[in-house]
Amino acid sequence: MDNRFSEIDRELESSIKSIGKKLFSRIQAETETFIHSKWWEAQVLEWCLRDDFLKTRILKFIDVFPSLKTPQQVIAHLREYFPESEHRLPIPLRLGVSASKIPFLTSRALSSIVNLSVTKIAKQFIAGSTAEEAFEAVKSLREENMSFTFDVLGEATTSEAQAEAYMKSYINLIHDLSRLLRESAWKHSSTQELYPINVSLKLSSLYSQFDPADADGTGMAVKVRLQEIFRSAKENNAFINIDMEQYCYRDLTVKIFKEILEEREFSDFSGAGLVVQAYLQDSREMVEDLLGWAKNHKKDLSIRLVRGAYWDYEIIQAKQKGWPVPVFTEKWETDANFELLTEILLKNNNLVRTAIGTHNIRSIAHAIALATHLNIPSDRIEFQLLYGMGDPIKKAIVSMDFPLRVYIPFGELIPGMGYLVRRLLENSSNVSFLMQSFSHSLDEDVLLQNPLFHKPNNLKTTMSRHGTEEYENFHRVRKPDADINHGGSGRSPDLPFTEKTQEIRGVEKRDGSKEVPFRNEPDTDFSKAKNREVMVKALKALQADLSKNPFSVPLIIDGEKVYAQEVMESLNPSDPREVIGRVSKGKPEHGEMAIDAASKAFLSWQYTAADERAKYLFMAAELMRKIRYELSALEVLEVGKNWKEADADVAEAIDYLNYYASEMLRLDEPRILQYIPGETNEYLYRPRGVGVVISPWNFPLAILTGMASASIVTGNTVILKPAEQSSVIASKLAEIFLEAGLPRGVINFLPGVGEEAGEYLVQSTRISFIAFTGSREVGIHINTVASQVKEGQDGIKRIIAEMGGKNAIIIDCDTDLDEAVRGTLASAFGYQGEKCSACSRVIIHESIYDLFLNRLVESAKSIKIGNPVDPGVIIGPLIDSDAFQRV
Repeated sequence: MDNRFSEIDRELESSIKSIGKKLFSRIQAETETFIHSKWWEAQVLEWCLRDDFLKTRILKFIDVFPSLKTPQQVIAHLREYFPESEHRLPIPLRLGVSASKIPFLTSRALSSIVNLSVTKIAKQFIAGSTAEEAFEAVKSLREENMSFTFDVLGEATTSEAQAEAYMKSYINLIHDLSRLLRESAWKHSSTQELYPINVSLKLSSLYSQFDPADADGTGMAVKVRLQEIFRSAKENNAFINIDMEQYCYRDLTVKIFKEILEEREFSDFSGAGLVVQAYLQDSREMVEDLLGWAKNHKKDLSIRLVRGAYWDYEIIQAKQKGWPVPVFTEKWETDANFELLTEILLKNNNLVRTAIGTHNIRSIAHAIALATHLNIPSDRIEFQLLYGMGDPIKKAIVSMDFPLRVYIPFGELIPGMGYLVRRLLENSSNVSFLMQSFSHSLDEDVLLQNPLFHKPNNLKTTMSRHGTEEYENFHRVRKPDADINHGGSGRSPDLPFTEKTQEIRGVEKRDGSKEVPFRNEPDTDFSKAKNREVMVKALKALQADLSKNPFSVPLIIDGEKVYAQEVMESLNPSDPREVIGRVSKGKPEHGEMAIDAASKAFLSWQYTAADERAKYLFMAAELMRKIRYELSALEVLEVGKNWKEADADVAEAIDYLNYYASEMLRLDEPRILQYIPGETNEYLYRPRGVGVVISPWNFPLAILTGMASASIVTGNTVILKPAEQSSVIASKLAEIFLEAGLPRGVINFLPGVGEEAGEYLVQSTRISFIAFTGSREVGIHINTVASQVKEGQDGIKRIIAEMGGKNAIIIDCDTDLDEAVRGTLASAFGYQGEKCSACSRVIIHESIYDLFLNRLVESAKSIKIGNPVDPGVIIGPLIDSDAFQRV
């Protein structure tokens, strides 16, 4: 044995090995029968093992298959996914591909062959489409002395009608199972089941607007329906198991679980359990929290321990968003954590009934050995395995007199396909223990090795009895990042920003060059309670300040604040009676002063070194990051953005500062175009002069920051003319630049009415360029006016105009309708549809038109409308009365 295990409890390890070999022996005795009776499963395992690329194609085809409505569509997709006849396919699909090349077979006949093949595979993993059909599978399980838990498959919940239907389906399932048990003269198995009916459900199925950012609102909505299910469970002696989903739902799921069991009506109900996912780095903290809760509230807790089914998803999501990866990234880490959690749960069997959900023989042997050593009562531990997978393992566990429950998904084939594909992907990976054992590719001793054997050598730890110290040290080494979010240099230590992957900015790389890599600023993770608390605090503080004194916003010219005689009021679109700020109204004379200041500053700013200019942007990004929540709160109140939209706009503004600073460092050095003796041919950038930045209200900070930062980092000076509706937010950018130490006159702030201050700036002969984002009408006007060369004008004005428009979404016949509905709703109604990226029309394949339209309409009816101060609101107010009149 490796010397890292010199202190391992050899007695326990010996017991695990002995039990594991017994399991393998009994599995092998069943294998030959299994291969013949489960020929389809053997086929699936075979092709999954052989070819990763082909496996992905097959699973994608199976995933898309339910969406295909006509025989022609089925055959077309079959040929597209498998163009090469020599592809090694499982026999059923191979027959379909081969048949597609036979000219005299009709498309209907070919489609029937493929349909039969795919349906046969699906039925291996899905017990039936009704409770009655699935109950037939239960009868055969009972003959093998196995119990069950049912999982209802279906579409994602995108409407309240669907959520209500799911609630009724769970209740009907409980009643149907109760009736079927009575009709079949059901007898309890030898496991002495406390709850003969067992149902698993996902909380997200009970509320179409399930959102961790709106923890309170979501919790209230879910609990209304969950209470009805629990009442039915109590009446019918049924157990309800709450499945875990994505990591972002985890904390809210635990919160709802605790709260409903603390209600008086369910205070004595022990028929509810929760899942713990061992691949999560902070799963131990979750287990210890649940055990503490159970002890304090005198609850008899049930926990199903699994590895987790969203590993790829969690990693991709975390990397896309720049958040810490919540899962272990090495298989041995998850395996070791699974054993650690098994030990914790079994040692607390007075508080918790443990269900070990795994097909891994090492994990099963570890649990059996530990349960035996600790003398765990038979009603405090059971094993749970998936329907359609690893039948020999199930029989081996039962033969060792341990309770076993089978997780049985049932439902219609079409919505069940998503489950099927995920199960196949999960169970056909190269590291899948189940397939390794069936394929005989690894020795039993290798499969039964302690997972810590695979730990890197530099993790020096020792292990005491039952591995406690070794696992303790393992967990300390792998302790996950805290919830505290958005790190970075210069941040206030008491602000819980999302931990960011972005490194502290500088102007030099380690190799001495000036280029700095750009990484996106992460959005705030509002599934974390600390982040929600800070956002609420920022909103309340801002509302309290505004109730006493609205913002008083001056002009900023040549670094000085200038208060004009006339002011504009910026109003809260959710409540126009609330004044957000009184903004100085810039006039043509102020515009002339601003041009003078910018022209004067340009004389020196254009020669300021690129790395020096970039430093100001990097500094501004850090300053903006410090007041991120305050800026987001201001966007909620001044322009009616909801929490996520406001936060994303601020994050994008930070991105622009960092991105353009990094790009300027990259573009600073002249580029040699060609080498010709006696000539120097270089391509380089030179500043143009004084520019005007005219920004919209729908991205009040991001677009203004982007146009302004790009202008000044390239050596130009600018005058900022923001939209009237978002002038208070815009003033914060000007203040940030001043605080960053930007020289006087480089940035000048001139809010005002577009037809006055904006028009004067556009027509001025001393303006070199105009950066505009807004409506098509205004953009064309600016282009027409500014393109005219007037007397005294040095050059032709450069106009950069991003004008209004709307997007179309094209939905083909093989779409995932869940994703199509979600995407269309997000695009059409995000920020009330008041942005150029909003979807204004959907082009849909005729074969799915009615189905899509019905789901879209019902989902749109379920969207929450209101004041975006409420984190559950998706659609807030239109920006002003003019926008309302145009609808």
